[in-house]
Amino acid sequence: MNKKITFTLIGIFIITSFLLPSISAIGISPGSTTINFEPNKEKEIQFKILNNEKKDMKVVFNVEGDLAQYITLHNILVDLKATEESKTSFYTVKLPPELEKPGTNIAKIIALELPPDATEEGNYIGSRVGVISRLEVLVPYPGKYAEVELRISEANPGQPVTFIVKVLNYGTEDITDAQATIDILGPTNEKIAALTTNAKPVKAKQIEELTAQWIPEYPGFYNAALRLRYDEKITNTAKVFYIGNLMIDLLNVEVKNFKLGGVAKFDLLVENKWNDIVKNVYAEIFMRDQQESEVGNFKSVSTNLPPLAQETLVAYWDTENIESGQYDATITINYEDGKKTEKQFKVDVSLENIRLSPLGATAQVINARNTLKGSLIALLVAVLIIINLAWFIYFKRKLKNK
Repeated sequence: MNKKITFTLIGIFIITSFLLPSISAIGISPGSTTINFEPNKEKEIQFKILNNEKKDMKVVFNVEGDLAQYITLHNILVDLKATEESKTSFYTVKLPPELEKPGTNIAKIIALELPPDATEEGNYIGSRVGVISRLEVLVPYPGKYAEVELRISEANPGQPVTFIVKVLNYGTEDITDAQATIDILGPTNEKIAALTTNAKPVKAKQIEELTAQWIPEYPGFYNAALRLRYDEKITNTAKVFYIGNLMIDLLNVEVKNFKLGGVAKFDLLVENKWNDIVKNVYAEIFMRDQQESEVGNFKSVSTNLPPLAQETLVAYWDTENIESGQYDATITINYEDGKKTEKQFKVDVSLENIRLSPLGATAQVINARNTLKGSLIALLVAVLIIINLAWFIYFKRKLKNK
């Protein structure tokens, strides 16, 4: 009987360990706010603290970074009740006549959960790890200065791969001509193909997209080495991408029962295409508006995927202060030690819908899959029932033979 009890307890422990979510006690939204520098500019910026565990707590705020001296917090300490899902606060940024450092200047608004016995605003000892909302102020570079971002669509062998080169002119002068070349390198760094994008001018403080396509013959890992020429200047970047079947694939994305201004629930159906368990699988969604400013950065909880199984990951986006319109989304499925699957989407946000179109695809919406076969929890429950049934039959026969 001891063995039977042991197997039962092990089964219960495994199941409950997967049922219990692992989330941070507090969250903060938005994760980042970006503004362009203007002399003496003053702006009030709202943010929201999320009570993920629905409990009473005290949260203290602090400011760090290059711009800390220009930030004034409306509240330093707030109380969250168990009945409150969130609480809104704000800070004021008042910029000086000039900032010496060109590029991105940063302030970090840090929210810390205080221990239950904290009674004073200055008593931060023992505070739990906090969450951060970043303020990024973009200061133009003198003359012509461009930064480049490379996005690559997913494809199988024989299908076209789309390379989108975003050219961000952070200078004070217009760029007359910008064009990129992309070298495709194989796993041993051999050059497989050379691509050239179209050419475009890029006005100061504006963004333009350059594109190129390539049809791969074989699956595997590749490296795209990009070289952007803009007028008399050059900048470089590189990105690793994968052709063919990935270890973890993103099959489907769905947002149901959405209303603008509320919290959007993203259901992401993923599949383990590997013949072994894959650990620490979680989704991260990075949303940008058409000006390349971050409007959302949120994650799902992590899980372990059995071989060849499918499972739904859930992530939440607080859309308060989000306007209807077009957005860009990068959805990354992270797993194991630094491995990832990344897909790009165009996102259409309306009053009652969020629609996602994969980069390079013609479909307007990724259709939902209503059922999830091979659920891990269902599998574990079934195994536990079989184990208990086997022990029951064994002991019944043993008693009968006495």
